[in-house]
Amino acid sequence: MKARQATSPAPRPSRRSSSRSPGSCARSPIRVPSSVVFALRAYLDHFGLVFGCFDFALEADETANDPYRWIFLECNPNGQWGWPPDAGAIAGAFAETLLEGWFA
Repeated sequence: MKARQATSPAPRPSRRSSSRSPGSCARSPIRVPSSVVFALRAYLDHFGLVFGCFDFALEADETANDPYRWIFLECNPNGQWGWPPDAGAIAGAFAETLLEGWFA
């Protein structure tokens, strides 16, 4: 699982406007806690999905083992993934997943 944290100088950044103006919102890799990874895999299994783009809000949480509390917003089963710098690697992972069942 990979995740990116989006940050913006705007008090209430819009995810949609930042995707149209990539420079308006900074994105950086962030570690996904194992408990969240487990929950995401259970979600995908429950709905029979092999892929999903998950949206979360992150809230500072100094009382937990992780610095953030992950708040689930939605899963897009065919989310847009072509814009990040590693889109080629994502496309390769899709191809591997699709071919996995055909040659097993």
